[in-house]
Amino acid sequence: MLYRSLGLDRSKYTCTRITVDAEDGKAKIPVTLLHRKTMQLNGRNPTLMRSYGAYGVPTDIDFRVEHFPLLERGWIIALAHVRGGSELGTLWYHQGKLMQKRNTFTDFINVAEHLVEAGYTNPRRLTATGVSAGGLLMGIFFFDEHEMPYGMDLVNVRCFTRKLTSPFLICCLRRGV
Repeated sequence: MLYRSLGLDRSKYTCTRITVDAEDGKAKIPVTLLHRKTMQLNGRNPTLMRSYGAYGVPTDIDFRVEHFPLLERGWIIALAHVRGGSELGTLWYHQGKLMQKRNTFTDFINVAEHLVEAGYTNPRRLTATGVSAGGLLMGIFFFDEHEMPYGMDLVNVRCFTRKLTSPFLICCLRRGV
């Protein structure tokens, strides 16, 4: 098993599910939280939010190698299952597409605000990552006019140019903290 070869003791960690009220009042957004069992809700936990929210593709509850060092250092991994994915079926997908796409963005922002208000983290310790359409989600999260100044967005967007040596462009943006 990969976790054994990396020296990770799975018994130290837990995976829980919470729900967050959506801004439009029409949905409860499921959020999966991965963290140490001994985590305290003191507002000082560094947190990485991840989501996709497009094309009916769910944000899978998977175990990613890049989470190991974060979990070992006391981070919370928050998987926001926003509308536009298919986590809760076809209607969930349709509520986050075309003329209702804004639901995807406000769902993600509502989850971020909840994580701060509930004492999981604070704006200076909240980060987010998104790939492809999740990168679009990160752009809205970063530039939308919500009240809290978040620490950093990590955006990973595939570049379509032959001039770059790497197929990916990673941008780190800092906002008002």
